[in-house]
Amino acid sequence: SSVELVELFGSLTATLSKPEDFLNWEHEFLLQAHRLGLQQHLKSKTFLGDEPAIPDIRKRRYTKTATAQRTIRSHTAESQDGAPDDIQETANGTWSISDLTDQGQKIFQQDLTFYQLQEKVFEKQKTALGTLQDWVIRTVSPSLIQTCCQSHESIYEWHRNLRARCGRTEEDETKDARNRYLTLLRTAPKTVSQAAFKWLDQWEEAMAKGRQREVPETLHNSAWAWDFF
Repeated sequence: SSVELVELFGSLTATLSKPEDFLNWEHEFLLQAHRLGLQQHLKSKTFLGDEPAIPDIRKRRYTKTATAQRTIRSHTAESQDGAPDDIQETANGTWSISDLTDQGQKIFQQDLTFYQLQEKVFEKQKTALGTLQDWVIRTVSPSLIQTCCQSHESIYEWHRNLRARCGRTEEDETKDARNRYLTLLRTAPKTVSQAAFKWLDQWEEAMAKGRQREVPETLHNSAWAWDFF
């Protein structure tokens, strides 16, 4: 629901201004794309389709009654070789449902129902894409937006361009997580103090990120426990 999406987006904090930010930012980007039902838009260069067109009652496919046909303007008159989508104008100004035969009304109502379903799908997808694009613009630095996110490009291209520009890989992130953890160990305080509690919070965060990236020094108790002795 829209309320759930607002709560989700409000809880996301990632920003992207340098290569080191990319994987955390991408994690939140993909999370949102999934919640918004836009996975297909990230697999290929997919654009929002054309907005559905409301059925045009003037079309020949919506057959007119014998009485109504007598009001058809001569240059749009009924003919045996006319196409279903040919436009027929009436001398009375505009057509109404009552000008259609029973079969014409049935086909028109079927097309109208299908149009309404298409319009709902279109609006839902349009809103979802707009929500994701707005989040990207809000969380990515202006310089990256300028070079990687053009108005004529799809969200797939935005994502691809940002990944290529930042040049980050899983291996890069694992290496950084390991370096952060080992660097933090070298700064461990020697006595119990306020600084020690702050350091412990930082250690827990580094440990969590290290395990997420499967850094060997953080995976087993037998490995990291010795760091405190």
